[in-house]
Amino acid sequence: MCGLTHGGLEQLSRRISDKGEIGCHFNSEDVQRLLASSTGVLVRCAIQFLGIERPDASKSVSDKYIALYPET
Repeated sequence: MCGLTHGGLEQLSRRISDKGEIGCHFNSEDVQRLLASSTGVLVRCAIQFLGIERPDASKSVSDKYIALYPET
């Protein structure tokens, strides 16, 4: 995982295209996976945080997440 951070080889290789051009060269699948995983982490944190004082809000967040991202 360290290779995917700012100075890691995997991260740096995405900054250089096949033609040697420097820029952002992320494929759409990687961006989609990152957004899905970060959304999942945020929702899990929100559910735990809200569950302490507001179980109704916690359930609402959980229900909305399941509606938006049903299991396949």
